[in-house]
Order: sequence, then structure tokens, then C-alpha cells
Amino acid sequence: MDYSSSYQYSGNVPPEAGAAAFALAGGMFLFVMFLVPILNIAGIVFGIILWIDIAKRLGKSAVFGVLAALIPIIFMPYLAFSKSDTPAQ
Repeated sequence: MDYSSSYQYSGNVPPEAGAAAFALAGGMFLFVMFLVPILNIAGIVFGIILWIDIAKRLGKSAVFGVLAALIPIIFMPYLAFSKSDTPAQ
């Protein structure tokens, strides 16, 4: 599925940016669970799962996903600007 056109400018609106990130990771199910208040307590776990899925789609290991969730100022730009063999789908 091509998300480039529907989520092109979604970085400016936080809920839409979250939906775009979860759609890129491959599942809107986690985004719906993230909106439920009781399940939002486990938001850290969902965030780590999200970044692991994004790292895997970019051709990196799960370690980069965990590091992107824990130290985002360093590893999110690394994932964004690194040359990978597998482009984001």
C-alpha cells in the first residue's frame, strides 16, 4: 500500500503523525490500542514495537528500532537518512 500521498503532510498534526507512523509500521491495530486510555499505559511498549517494525521495514535490525525508541535524537535521524537496501514500503 502506498502511504506517500495520503500521509505526505501529516507530520504537522500529532495524532495524524502517529497514525502515519503506525501505518508505516504495518498495522493500525496498535494505533487503535494506543488510543484506549487503559492500554495507553503500555505506550512505551507500543512505541518500541512501532520503531522495531519501522527499522525492519528499512532493512535494519531490531536493535536499531529499540535504540530509536530509547534515544530518538540520535537513532531516528540515522534510520531516516541511512542508505538501506530495502526502501520503506
